[in-house]
Amino acid sequence: MIRIKKPQDLGAAFLFILLGCIGLWVGKDYRYGTLARMGPGFFPLTLSWLLIGFGIVIGAMACAFQEG
Repeated sequence: MIRIKKPQDLGAAFLFILLGCIGLWVGKDYRYGTLARMGPGFFPLTLSWLLIGFGIVIGAMACAFQEG
């Protein structure tokens, strides 16, 4: 069973994930490039994935998992 400890953190996590998904959608047509030759989409897509990752971590920390 999942109990929400901090609803404000869960809302922030949802917002981070939403902004990350919007960033991925907006930057989908940009060339990503490589690490040696970064394209115009490298930074926006990397930042979007980081936002999604932070949102997942914050959302997991906002929930308390209980047995039974």
